[in-house]
Amino acid sequence: MDIPRAISEVTKEFFYSTDVEQVTRISGGHLHDTFHVTLSQGEFILQRIARSIEPSAERMMENALTIQQVVNPTGLSYLCSREHSVHLFRDSENRLWRVSGYLPAKEMKRAENALDARKVGAAFGEFLADLWELPVDSMVETIPHFHDTKRYFERLSQAIEKKGAIDQAVNNVWERLQKLKPIALRLSEMELPMRITHNDVKCTNVLFLELDGRAAVIDWDTVMPGLLAYDFGDGIRSVGMTYEGDRRLPKLDEVKANAFTDGFLSPITEKLTDKERASLLLGPVTVTTELAVRYLLDYVTEGGHFQESHAGENLERAEFYTDYAENLARYTMEWLGEEGHAFT
Repeated sequence: MDIPRAISEVTKEFFYSTDVEQVTRISGGHLHDTFHVTLSQGEFILQRIARSIEPSAERMMENALTIQQVVNPTGLSYLCSREHSVHLFRDSENRLWRVSGYLPAKEMKRAENALDARKVGAAFGEFLADLWELPVDSMVETIPHFHDTKRYFERLSQAIEKKGAIDQAVNNVWERLQKLKPIALRLSEMELPMRITHNDVKCTNVLFLELDGRAAVIDWDTVMPGLLAYDFGDGIRSVGMTYEGDRRLPKLDEVKANAFTDGFLSPITEKLTDKERASLLLGPVTVTTELAVRYLLDYVTEGGHFQESHAGENLERAEFYTDYAENLARYTMEWLGEEGHAFT
């Protein structure tokens, strides 16, 4: 893997230039390899698409070009290459790249307080509001079955059965996830309208522009038709999380969760149906359980979808999010007036 050579190929394609002044790898993503590159023409983001995502790359780019017409100038802007007029470029090692403009901005790693949480919620609420009037079918389904929670459970069950002998740690997480399954599948049983949703709501997908402090929602790869409850749930999962005890067990921070909710709903609350509004209560536990299942599935199958910094990290992630899902399940039962079920 020759990154400097590949970057030179990309800059030649997009800018007729191989005069790269500086390259900085941007860490934090689980999928793509992302670089902040400085040329004489300016600063840009070069992104090498993960192999597992390549089959969806064309559909992702089609959606992104539609989105940037609606949310700009605050949002991203993907560039068309000068050499062959393409938005996606394949290098000599057969890897796919894309280029976007660089936004001088500050990233919020996590919501430290209620004000931070509200800012993140408002950014995503406004992003969804901007896209609300677009026909849902104007967005291509970039990742089929992305939030098909039932299907993830089925795939994990099949993978464990096929594996035969599994270690005790995997079995423990799997048993706990099966207890969460009934409440995690309720959302899929509701008849809800499809919306254009982001599907990866978290602090690090919002940039606050240095120029005027405005929020820019990034990472549009997962923007497609979906249920609003998943976006809301993902935001509560990521923004409204805190820790307790020596084991640093994840739990819901109600103050930050309420602040996120206020920011998220303010731009769109008048647009929601009553059933849609009620469905939001199921979002946090559903999306968190689903994420735990996905991490465990990747660990069991050695699928390589989620990058790991060390062996076994996806099992650790599955355990972590199962802990969090159990905490959220208890809150959900209270919200629904169904206290009494023990998720332990």
